[in-house]
Amino acid sequence: MSIGHPVTNATNVPFTWRRIALCTFLVLLTKAVVGAIAFGLVLSDMGEGGAAFRAEETEQHGLAMAGYVAWSFAFTILFARAFEQHGGREGLRFGLLVWLLYFVPMALGIHAYFAVSAAWSAFGVASGLAESLACGSVAGLVLRRASAPRAAVARAGS
Repeated sequence: MSIGHPVTNATNVPFTWRRIALCTFLVLLTKAVVGAIAFGLVLSDMGEGGAAFRAEETEQHGLAMAGYVAWSFAFTILFARAFEQHGGREGLRFGLLVWLLYFVPMALGIHAYFAVSAAWSAFGVASGLAESLACGSVAGLVLRRASAPRAAVARAGS
């Protein structure tokens, strides 16, 4: 693994740090937008609160952001390494896998140990699906294999 090509996937297609950084940023942005829509606009009307949540103005946003950046970077690296054929379809497939391995168990665990309603937990599972599929689509589009230039294809065919 060299500085120019930090990651290669199963078919040894290299990805530069620039593509990894771009994908990580776009996955983080996608996660933030979907989360803001889900929890800032839709869920705000559910009136959750109480002992299970920090009081207003005592949230630790920096800690949460560090976790989101780490999640986005790990999401990007795992996708780049694990999926041989990149593109939107592979991104959706990876997003579904992440949802099953991360969001579903997390939402069930939160419901089991914290004082949240079943509606909140169900919404967490549904919004996690939207988030993981959207992030997978972004990763699939950013990290997809570049198609061969037309001239090279024409030469190969002749």
